[in-house]
Formats: sequence, C-alpha cells, structure tokens
Amino acid sequence: MASSGHHRPSRIAIVGSVGVPAKYGGFETLAEQLCRHVDPIVARLLVTCAKTSYPPDERSQLFHLHERHFLRFKANGWQSMVHDAWAILYMAMAGRCDGILLLGVSGAWILPLLRLIRPSFPIWVNIDGAEALRTKWGKVTSLLLRTLEALAIRHSTRIIADNAEISGDLLRHYDVNPVVIAYGGDHIGYIECLHRTVPPDASRCFALSRIVPENNVEAILAAFVGAPTTLVYVGNWDASRYGADLQRRYAHYPNITLHPPIYDQDQLNRLRGSCSIYVHGHGVGGTNPSLVEAIFWASQIYAFDCKYNRSTMQGSGEYWSTSGELRTLLTALSAPGGATTDPAIALLRARYAWTEIAAQYIALWQAR
Repeated sequence: MASSGHHRPSRIAIVGSVGVPAKYGGFETLAEQLCRHVDPIVARLLVTCAKTSYPPDERSQLFHLHERHFLRFKANGWQSMVHDAWAILYMAMAGRCDGILLLGVSGAWILPLLRLIRPSFPIWVNIDGAEALRTKWGKVTSLLLRTLEALAIRHSTRIIADNAEISGDLLRHYDVNPVVIAYGGDHIGYIECLHRTVPPDASRCFALSRIVPENNVEAILAAFVGAPTTLVYVGNWDASRYGADLQRRYAHYPNITLHPPIYDQDQLNRLRGSCSIYVHGHGVGGTNPSLVEAIFWASQIYAFDCKYNRSTMQGSGEYWSTSGELRTLLTALSAPGGATTDPAIALLRARYAWTEIAAQYIALWQAR
C-alpha cells in the first residue's frame, strides 16, 4: 500500500501483549507479524513489551523498523491489568501515538478515565474470544472478565473479533457489530512444509495447546490409547496439577509422546512437519492460532466440533465431540485410502495469509 504523499505515517500503539518478538501466544504472534508485514512508511507501530520477558541484550528499540517500548510490569496473570492499563495511559498521553490497538480486555478498566481526558482518541480492541467462558476461571474471575469486556466494548472506537461466531456472540450480548479480522498462519515456514525432503508419516498426528480442560486434552489422549496411530502432543504439562496428572496417566503409552513447550519456530516446524494430521481440541474462543497454522502444513485436520472451529475451517476438516468419535477417525486412517489430503485446506491459505491480515488492520486504522 502506498504512502499518502508527504504526510507522516500514523503512529499506532499495540498494547496487551508480552511483546515482540513473540515468546508466548497468539497476541504476541499477531503483534510480531503486524510489525513484519506493515510498511513503516504506511503506519509506524509502537509495541509495548514486558521488560522482564526480554534479557538486556534483547531490548533493542527497533523491531523491523517499528518501535518497542519496555514497561516494568509483567504482562501475564493479574499483573496484566496493571501492565495494560499503564501502557494505555502512557502511550495515549506520552507515546505520541495516533491510536491504540488493545489486545484483550485486561486493561479496559482504565478506558473510562482515558475517555474523560481524550474523548475522541481512537482505540481499537481485539476482544480475544469468549475469555469469560473458560473453565479455568472461577465465578469471581469470570464476572471480572465480563465487566472488563463490557467496558472495552463501551469505550472503544471499534471492536475486532477474530472469528465470525465471536462477532455474532457480541452482537447478541452487546448489540455491537465488530469487524472480523482473523489471525494469519503462513509465518510457520509453510513453503518448507510443502517441500519436505522427508515425507510426513501418514499415521502420525500432532497436537499443540495449553494444557487446560477446555482444550479437551484428556479426550484427545484417551482416543489414542490403543489406536493404530501415533500422537505428538506439545504443551505445558508441568504448569498445573491437571497437566501433571495427564502426563502421569498417559506418558507411558508407546504411541503417545507428551512434549514440553517449544518456542523455537524452526524446531516446532520440524516436529509438526513430520506429521500429517493435526488434532485440535479447543472448544472455547474464536480463531485459535494453532488451528490456523495447521492449515499451512497438515494434510488433514481433526477438530473438536464447535461453532468457532467450523467457522475457522469454512467447511473443510473432520470433526469430533468425544474420544470415541476421534478414535473412529484415527482408525479410518489405517484403512486403504484413509490417509488422504483434504483439498479444501489449500483454499483457506489465501484467507489466512499475514499480508491479507495486515492489509485489513491498515484499512481499519485509516478509516478512523
């Protein structure tokens, strides 16, 4: 996209992630890929980063010609409410920015104050799925998340949903019509995946998630017990009692490998590139980044049957709701002609390319 004559580029602050380069999750990946795909001549991005997450020798000011601003507070857990709120005020008042892209609602409690100070300041909020529905939260936390969500919706310039079903949920609950912008997935090195020198194992499956109940981890593991296929499952097994218990119960099966988290993209690509099937268990939220990434390397995707996953997959993929249903899909793999490529997956790759996602964000910022 060409720049607008002699005018300076818009300065857009990105608040709500741990920072760039990505070391944590979906929001960090979004921030990093926007930095990589938005021309700084068109828009200058100012990404707030948690200082404690980056060693001193990794705190350069520039990242792909965009700016990094380091803050002292941690960006995860309860401290995210402090980190994000401070980042919002700092960037709006002292950051010389023209608007804020807020990722998530942790800092939304500060927005009423900001609106008193700067009533027309542009704030775009990526709502991050149905966070309040996650089973890991108790009643008090769920109520807090709903309150923060309501504040974000009331005081934002525009709400962004990463999935059409999330957009529908917000329309029903808040009578607001978000713009739908998904995540991209072609940052995983999919060209290399498509031209693998060693072909993937047709009966080898891959799963990647945080080890929490709403990702249906136990249902996936149970389906592979005695199955004629193998599973490599990457997750933070040691982060909770739930994960440790699953590791104790399932790690001894010869066809199941429970792998610790992998943050190196090349290492992760090598591991999932050896597999043909992606098994996706997320049941809550919008467009999950690991599902979008799988579109760029897997031959087939077996996804938990919920409206968010069906919306992401746009009619392609296979679906399961129970361990038994997933076991049926796995058993079919070993039958003649069972290990085939889903042709519809290739059609989704243009939809989830980061160049397309970045263009949609640029259009949103320019429409203010």
